Amino acid sequence: MFKDGRTGVQKNVIARFVSASCAENEEYLDCGSSCPLTCSNFQESLFCTKQCTKGCFCKPGYVLGPNKKCILPQNCPIGPCQGNEVTTDCVNPCNNCAQRGKCTFEFCGRGCDCKHGFHRNSTGHCVEAKDCDVPESLCPKHEHFVPCVNQCNDCWSRGDCDQSFCQPGCDCSPGFFRDDNGDCVPESQCIAEEISCGVNEEYTDCVNPCNDCVKQGQCQYNCEYGCDCKKGYFKDSRGVCIPAEQCASALDSRNCRSCRDKCPINQQYYICMPTCKTTCENFNSTAPCEADCRSGCFCKQGLVKRSDGVCILPSDCPQKCGLNEEYSICGPACPESCENFGKSVMCTHQCVKGCFCKRGFIRGPQGTCIQPQLCPAVCRENEEFRKCGTPCPATCHNHTNPRPCPEFCVRGCACKPGYVKGPDGRCILPQECPVECKEKEEYMECGPPCPSTCDNIGKSPCAVPCTKGCFCRSGLVRGPDGKCIPPALCPVACGPNQEFLECGPACPLSCTNYTLPTTHANVNECHRGCFCKSGFVIGPDGSCIPITSCPSVCEENEVFQECGTACPVTCDNRLVSQQCKKRCLRGCFCAPGFIRGPFGKCILPQECPQGENRWVLPKSAVY
Repeated sequence: MFKDGRTGVQKNVIARFVSASCAENEEYLDCGSSCPLTCSNFQESLFCTKQCTKGCFCKPGYVLGPNKKCILPQNCPIGPCQGNEVTTDCVNPCNNCAQRGKCTFEFCGRGCDCKHGFHRNSTGHCVEAKDCDVPESLCPKHEHFVPCVNQCNDCWSRGDCDQSFCQPGCDCSPGFFRDDNGDCVPESQCIAEEISCGVNEEYTDCVNPCNDCVKQGQCQYNCEYGCDCKKGYFKDSRGVCIPAEQCASALDSRNCRSCRDKCPINQQYYICMPTCKTTCENFNSTAPCEADCRSGCFCKQGLVKRSDGVCILPSDCPQKCGLNEEYSICGPACPESCENFGKSVMCTHQCVKGCFCKRGFIRGPQGTCIQPQLCPAVCRENEEFRKCGTPCPATCHNHTNPRPCPEFCVRGCACKPGYVKGPDGRCILPQECPVECKEKEEYMECGPPCPSTCDNIGKSPCAVPCTKGCFCRSGLVRGPDGKCIPPALCPVACGPNQEFLECGPACPLSCTNYTLPTTHANVNECHRGCFCKSGFVIGPDGSCIPITSCPSVCEENEVFQECGTACPVTCDNRLVSQQCKKRCLRGCFCAPGFIRGPFGKCILPQECPQGENRWVLPKSAVY
């Protein structure tokens, strides 16, 4: 309580006066959030840049409803849902791009969930599974990404245990288990620690710390491996495992019989009883029990003390849970808290009765249930806390290839300037990032300084030192698009008047054959390479030249035609009417005014043989 320097009025009086003017379920705050919880955002992560705002705000446990009144979250109306969302009475908390809805959960609430075949991405939108923005996992050697990491996949448990929950992440590959250093090693390298157990003891993966004559194994605990009393044995005051029937005499030897006889109903005398978790108010507390103990009369095992001092069953205790808590007869043995939120925690699979944080809340450092974003930030090496960080931090995978990023704030730990997030989530220098080679590439510490490409095949290698980086695998060269391909797939550099064809003719046209009739042989045979362009043929020197530039191949009185008649005029048919099929033939034909003579020569019509001399062969004719 203090006075205002200007008005002299006590500050707490002003606060009470202003709070009285706020609406129902509201309270006045000098520094409230400018992004208050509403029915539309209370189940989501909030990103808010401005932190302090004066005014009336909903009291803890309430959210702002559609009518601007503060209501309980369970009274919020459902919807309206966004694109690719549907209303449901049970929203799957694991329906994200990482887990794809594959998990078990005990509690769910009403709201909008992604429709079938869609999952929520990192920006909160529902997208198809194929569009999920989960990057390819960069897990260490002998590990692979799984939607549900087995927390017991270590050298001790060998994957054999029950889990209360799991999260996506890197898990050991089949046949490998995590050793004490956190590395995945073959099962043959898992070396069991040599443990020598005492009399009536045996090695176990789950030691009961309460396995003594007083508690006789009745308490809640976390499992650890080591030596424990065999079944039917309990430890006496010396720590020696003795048969259960000898415990009574062991306790009597400590002169406690008269003490036990004086205890009230449902109580008994204990030599060493823990000072916590013995009442209705604290029996279901998740806080660790103090190590010190005291002797006296306490409720018998399985009973707790009510506020009036009567020992009753825990189930008969009046259930009063705190703010943002709810009672459950089967809650998790390892509830989420600021210390373990988002981490993989080994936990026994068992039901615990008591008060647990409501959905969307976790246990804070003071023991109250708060939203995860209100947890105090504990940043790791090369990290710093930011009230308004980017939702798309630089990583080894993307720091050389910036991408568009939505403009909103993310509150939390981020890499310091000059650092990027590595495959294991730690912030490292870019030069410390592992090299990622593309398809058909391999990393080399000493690779060729002038790697083979389609442009330098067959050329002499460079006479400079080797370099490290990604190179095409053996037998491949780098193509024009930067990808590694076989040399046979390199594009060919064609000469003048040529073009590259994937399926060229088996018999390309040349000056020596373009006049011959078209043949249909090998029409289905493809040849890959350079061919003369249309209107060009292979000349005498092998280059492509226009057809008109070819040396003459037709004989005297002949001309070349692309589409000549199939029934040329000859000395034999020049006076006879004939029917001729309309089809084109390529080749040499008699020039206009000439006809084909009896010896294949083109002559004038008047030079055709007449009468008896018609078939007289010239001296030069040869059959």
